[in-house]
Amino acid sequence: MRSLLIVVSLLILIQWASLSRAWAVGKKVAQSLMPFLELEIGARPVAVGGAFITVSGDPSSLFWNPAGLADVRGRDVFFSHTSWIADIGYNAAAVNLNLGDVGSFGLTALIMDYGAFYATTVDPNPANWRGYNDEGTFTVSEYEFGLGYARRLTDQFSVGGQVKYAYQQLGSSTVYSFPGTPFQTISKQPNRTTAIVYDLGTLYYFGFKSLRFAMTLTNFSNIQTPMTFKVGVGMNVVDLWAESDQDYSINVSVDALHPRDYSETMNLGVELSYLNVFFLRAGYKLNYDEQRWTLGTGVSPTIGTAHFSIDYSYRSFGIFNNVQSISVGITF
Repeated sequence: MRSLLIVVSLLILIQWASLSRAWAVGKKVAQSLMPFLELEIGARPVAVGGAFITVSGDPSSLFWNPAGLADVRGRDVFFSHTSWIADIGYNAAAVNLNLGDVGSFGLTALIMDYGAFYATTVDPNPANWRGYNDEGTFTVSEYEFGLGYARRLTDQFSVGGQVKYAYQQLGSSTVYSFPGTPFQTISKQPNRTTAIVYDLGTLYYFGFKSLRFAMTLTNFSNIQTPMTFKVGVGMNVVDLWAESDQDYSINVSVDALHPRDYSETMNLGVELSYLNVFFLRAGYKLNYDEQRWTLGTGVSPTIGTAHFSIDYSYRSFGIFNNVQSISVGITF
C-alpha cells in the first residue's frame, strides 16, 4: 500500500516538475495545422476542467481517451453543442457499441460553424485608391470523422485507438501573375488541407480502490496536426473512508498535457455525484492564456430501458467572456 502511494505521488511530482520547467522557458505558438482538432468535446468533460482521460464508459470517451470506450454499456449515442468564442460554434456526435469479448467500436464526428466572412482581393491597379476589391462573402469548412476501437485486456487494463479523417477548407486566395503587364493573369488557389489522424490511449486500474492511471497520444499524423501527449490520475476519494457503493461519490482527476503547439499545461477537476443521477462539477486550468475555472451540472435519469445523460458546462474565457456547452447522451 505504501509503495503504491509513493509511486503515485512521484508521478504527480514529475508532472509538476516538467510543467515548472516549461513555464520558465516561455510558450510555443503557431506550431500546427488544424487547431480545431484539439477543441474539448462534451459538457461533462469540459465542466471538470478537461481532466477526463481517466474516466471510462462515457459516451464521449473517444474524444478524450479511446481506451475508455471499452467500458461503454451496450449501445449509446451522444451529441454536444458548444457556443465557442467570437460567435463560433461547433457540434460533435458519437455512436458507440460494446460487443463484449470482441471489444467496443465507436464512430465520431466534429463539425465547425464559423458563419460567413467578408471577402476581399488585392487590386494592383493604381487607379483603385483602396488597393482592394470587395468579393462579397464566403464560408469555410472544418470537420473530422473517426472510427475507434477499444478492448479490456485484463480486469485492470484497457487499450484503444481511433483513426480520423480531418478536412479543412479556408476559402481561396487570388493570385496575380505578371501584374500590371499585358501578360497579367488571375487565378484562384484553394486553401485546403486533409489528413489522416490517429489517437491512442491506455487506462490502468492499480487495484487499490478506484485509483486509476491513463496515458493518451492524440492527433498524431504525418503533417503538423496539434499532437498532444497526456498523462492523468483519478480516483473516487470517497473510497478512502467509505464503501464504494455509497449513495454519493467525489471523483477527483488531474491531467498533465504536453501539446505540440503550446506550453505544458495541467487540468484539475472534481465531480460530485448523488445516487449517480445528480451531478455537480468544477475544474481549473493551469498555464492557459485565457481559460481558468469551469463549472457544470448534469442529470442522468433512467426511463424504461434507456439511460439518459443531460449535461451543461460553463467556462471562463478571459477577454472572450465565457463559453457554454450542452450535451445529451442515450444508452440503450
